[in-house]
Amino acid sequence: DSIPPQQGIHIARFFFPSCGLTVNQTYPNSYYIELVAENGCGPFTSSLGPYTISDIPSGDFQISDTLLCLNNNDFATLTTNDTGSFVIVPSFVCDNDVQIRWNVFTPAGVVLSNFSLGNTNFGTTTDVTGTFTTDNSQINFYPPDTGRYGFQAVFLNGCGEHLTDTQFICVADVPDASFTLSDTIGCAPLTTTVTNNSAENVSCAQNTYLWEVDLVDHCVGGASVDPDISPSNAILGAPTFTFDSAGIYEIKSTIDNGCSADEVLGQVVVQGPLAANINNIPDGCSPYAIKPELNLTDTCFAPTLYSNWSYGLLPPPNSEDSIENIGPGSYTISLALGNLCDTVDLFESF
Repeated sequence: DSIPPQQGIHIARFFFPSCGLTVNQTYPNSYYIELVAENGCGPFTSSLGPYTISDIPSGDFQISDTLLCLNNNDFATLTTNDTGSFVIVPSFVCDNDVQIRWNVFTPAGVVLSNFSLGNTNFGTTTDVTGTFTTDNSQINFYPPDTGRYGFQAVFLNGCGEHLTDTQFICVADVPDASFTLSDTIGCAPLTTTVTNNSAENVSCAQNTYLWEVDLVDHCVGGASVDPDISPSNAILGAPTFTFDSAGIYEIKSTIDNGCSADEVLGQVVVQGPLAANINNIPDGCSPYAIKPELNLTDTCFAPTLYSNWSYGLLPPPNSEDSIENIGPGSYTISLALGNLCDTVDLFESF
């Protein structure tokens, strides 16, 4: 960029690097300034130079995986893309190699021990930051502990340096699903609240939850389909479930933190009323004998707590539970039967 001279001063500005120029074979990769002075006697020409103009480097980098699982053989590859040229004097060779300095910001208390170029370890760090310098455009990061790690590349040559923005890798534990229930057995309707015992992960990889409930077994005449779970309840860390129908239910919790998932099962037994009847007693002729019998169809997951027979006007049963020498008439036998959830009154007439 030529500017007319003022008071014998000439300023030349160079806007492009000199790498690749072939103006002078003796001094390649350089600029020359041709000075022409002229008066009435004729021109005078002189060359000034060589002038080598280099680039300040520039570049960026990409991270293959920004979320890693600890103890899962996970690693991330950091790959740089850089430009920049520097003319080496006195050889006037154009050097396009850019050196890279990595600034690594680790969680407090974490020391990097396996930060490598390919499979070759290099460098050590303090417990806060680490700096590694290399000509390699690719490095592999093997996480030593959980937390949020920051990476910053500095591209350098003899002309200056370029600092990239900091990019981050989150390292999380493989999740471990665990929960307990406030109530695992009881009469319908039964409400149970989850206590989530799963360890919370690092802040950069929070756990997400999905709850599912399956009906494993049901009582006679009871519900036979899986209960509905509201979408909002299904993703809570510690939801509450209400079971309106008796049955055995399986609760499954799936935890996902982005790098891996884990699931665990729990069981709830919801009890209901008994299903029973007194076996049919046909009519007969006097003298008549009967043996009343209970037909217990379904306990509905609750043991029978008591049973109380009532024979009305009939004589009491003998040691074999039979009633003999029944005279003419109409009779009714009743049975009060109960469990934890309900009492059933049964009747049989003949």
